[in-house]
Amino acid sequence: MHVELNTASENFHDVILLVEDAHGFARIVERVLRRTGYGVELVATGQEALAWLQNHTPLLLLLDFNLPDMTGRDIVAHLHESARRVPFIIITGNGDERVAVEMMKLGALDYLIKDESFLALLPTVVAQACERVETERRLAVAEKKLGENEEYLRRLSRAIEQSPSVLVITDAHGLIEYVNPAFTRVTGFAAEEVLGKSPALLSSNSQQESFYREMWETIRAGQEWRGEFFNCRKNGECYWERATISPVKDAQGRVTHFLKVAEDVTARKSADEKIHSLTYYDSLTGLPNQILFRDRLGQALARAQRSGEKVAVAVVDLDQFQRINNAFAHGFGDKVLKETARRLSTTVRSEDSVARFWGDSFLVSLPQLQGEQDAARVALKILEALTPAFRIDQREIYLTASLGLALFPHDGTSVEILLKNAETALGRSKEMGPNSFQLYSPSMNQRATENLMLQGDLRRALKREEFVLYYQPQFDTRNRRLVGAEALVRWQHPVLGLLGPDRFIGLAEESNLICPLGAWVIREGCRQLRAWLDAGVEDFNLSINLSPRQFHGTDCLADIEAAACDQGILPERLTFEITESLIMKNTGEVERILARMKERGYQLALDDFGTGYSSLSYLQKFPFDLIKIDKSFVMDCEKNPQNAAICRTIIAMAHSLDLRVLAEGVEKEAHHQFLQHNSCDQMQGYLFSPPVPPETFQGQWLANPAPA
Repeated sequence: MHVELNTASENFHDVILLVEDAHGFARIVERVLRRTGYGVELVATGQEALAWLQNHTPLLLLLDFNLPDMTGRDIVAHLHESARRVPFIIITGNGDERVAVEMMKLGALDYLIKDESFLALLPTVVAQACERVETERRLAVAEKKLGENEEYLRRLSRAIEQSPSVLVITDAHGLIEYVNPAFTRVTGFAAEEVLGKSPALLSSNSQQESFYREMWETIRAGQEWRGEFFNCRKNGECYWERATISPVKDAQGRVTHFLKVAEDVTARKSADEKIHSLTYYDSLTGLPNQILFRDRLGQALARAQRSGEKVAVAVVDLDQFQRINNAFAHGFGDKVLKETARRLSTTVRSEDSVARFWGDSFLVSLPQLQGEQDAARVALKILEALTPAFRIDQREIYLTASLGLALFPHDGTSVEILLKNAETALGRSKEMGPNSFQLYSPSMNQRATENLMLQGDLRRALKREEFVLYYQPQFDTRNRRLVGAEALVRWQHPVLGLLGPDRFIGLAEESNLICPLGAWVIREGCRQLRAWLDAGVEDFNLSINLSPRQFHGTDCLADIEAAACDQGILPERLTFEITESLIMKNTGEVERILARMKERGYQLALDDFGTGYSSLSYLQKFPFDLIKIDKSFVMDCEKNPQNAAICRTIIAMAHSLDLRVLAEGVEKEAHHQFLQHNSCDQMQGYLFSPPVPPETFQGQWLANPAPA
């Protein structure tokens, strides 16, 4: 769609520029704005908007986020690059609140969602934004001309006194020197009650200390701060305040005062919260509805795509629920559904999500799984949670449920396909009878049954000495010299043969066998390292993985010390790898244990770096020596610019913190060349060798420590 520019307006400072590609919708918005007294110019694309803005400055930019040729974020970026500051309101589609929040951080005055309340909110939101723009404009002009003449100062004083926005001026120490009448109207405090005091007298104590620390750091550095406070009026009533705080500088550039321009946005936030609740939550159970569930599931799938983990989707259906509605009043059935929702929510993990599907059906998403066996265990827990009697209105009833499961990526890679396949699995579960669950893939059902049998075998495996360690070599990236190996546990099952850790580590974690298994790995690794050192191996380091439950559940350091002491291993010969998921739980205890390990001289590595969300802060908080770039970023770094950029950034950042970097998943010569060119320290992967038994490792690598 192309909308011709209306150039009839002579003063573009009084015009709102509307950037919207939906022609009919744009014309409706134009009529609403013109009726409220604003001039309006329409454009349909980002390029048209940027061309118009090259020659004109609107009073306000009303910007649709999704445009045919670029996003609203792109337009704002162009304006920032050209040092243009154009006040704008962002328009988003229903369900894009995160986009709106992101754009607010980039400077948006407000946001509007294209839903049933859009046209009702439009005049108020635009009017408030224009008032704010006009106030800031007057203040900017006033600051520039301050001191030029007394008459101007008198006019400025009247404008500030009559401003509908709350204005507060403090000295450089944050003590109030001036408040306008709007401050008194909003807070209930008279000017004489607050002069000489800190604005903290309005605090509701809801914000964390870090919130205020960040704000003060920003404005004391001479930068503008925008944000929201949850404050209290004089009568104790709390309200939301949206504020802009700007430093005021003297001729020498020193900050002498701070100016706050604010408004009470309580009514707007209350309306937003009500709309959000009606849009995304089930009114009966309070659970998320399908819309919010699909959004959360989509996010979980995106994370799983990066991390290589599994995500399960479950559809839970109460068996013969209609009998309850037929036997009792309708309200009784609603209470049953509420209790079902409560039991489901308290059964699953904090990272899982439960939602109301329809009628007596519920949805559950289960992210961060290692395999179908994890999903099967949760399914059993859900069915068990619904087994005890429901006591409602002095009556006691018993219910059963059926459950269908689909697993990402095996059963589908999109939200719609996974939900469809989970419902198909639910149908099969119904055919099997009440209180049962079914996985979508028959092969997965077979494997789930097999894994349940493995749990019994696992308890006997340690006594029977069925576990073995394999070793994967690690090399110096510069010269391909062998520098060490990673010890990886395998299970030599008497019937199923050699099993990788993906088949039994989850079972070991679940059955509390991971602690004795982890202690065995440490002892066996130290024994093998001693044998190689006695054979004359030099400058060699052994890496051993520590699982979360092993680390938290026992005195892990005591196991390490005992094994190293028994074999006479120097601590610097051993590297212990931990994952980000381990240090996210009980960080105080983790920090204490890692500090003790570091004091004793052991090397510490952060495994699978790049797949988490807080790793950068951990690099400074915990005493790591090395980080391992996750193989998902390495395996296509030679052809994927984004992954290549991530690898380069991780290497540069680690080196700036005096940390070494090891890249996993090196499978091609191109991977090695890329890592060598970008100064990665070490590497391992199938380009050189898969994990191999100790005798193979010794014959192949210790006799010839540099690969061809």
